[in-house]
Amino acid sequence: MKKNILEKIFAGMIASSMLLTACGTSSPGSTPSAAVESTSATTSTEASEAEASAPASAESSEESSSTRLPDFVYEGDDEILSACCSFTVDELAKGYLEGDIIIPCPIIIAVDDSNPEDILCYGIFDLYTYDLKGDTLETVSGGVNPGCFHISKNESGKLEVVDFDFVESGSDYDESAKKVFGEYYEKFSEISADSKSTEEIRKNFIKDYVTANNLPITKYKDYGWDAIDLF
Repeated sequence: MKKNILEKIFAGMIASSMLLTACGTSSPGSTPSAAVESTSATTSTEASEAEASAPASAESSEESSSTRLPDFVYEGDDEILSACCSFTVDELAKGYLEGDIIIPCPIIIAVDDSNPEDILCYGIFDLYTYDLKGDTLETVSGGVNPGCFHISKNESGKLEVVDFDFVESGSDYDESAKKVFGEYYEKFSEISADSKSTEEIRKNFIKDYVTANNLPITKYKDYGWDAIDLF
């Protein structure tokens, strides 16, 4: 089962209808001559100054590591949503460009719990990775993964995702979506087209994360777009 899930994860990543990637750029003004100058021998005075500043540098490094962003943990009471968030962060995020934090954005369309041993959760299971720059979370990568999670209780009685059916991409997208979502296809289409509502859900997940961890983060920003205030 684990092997099948991993295979589906990579297939789902390829089929994701959106992948956001923030491209890094080299620092302006960095030239070979500057690099040569920086490696020139130091005088005894410079060496003494460097030695004196070493403890401060170490302290600065420790402060930086101590402010590492905490992992995302769903804090609500919805067990199904909790299972979706955990699977998205632990499994679907594999292979995406890493950032300081992964924040999921599951958009639940419908839940069929008529069979408690195979609960079907239909939705659009978005995820985003971010780097923290000042007080802003800047998007590193992201993916939109529409489909159906199969959820059941594990040995400890906790709900978890055990399998999933993702919508295929390309020319098979519409036919695949109809097959996966069935009677919920029209609702899926409506929600997919409502970018304002889905963006608000994304914003709320970020706000909940920031609030739960008491973080001094006030905005988030996609590459090439203006930052969006959280509060």
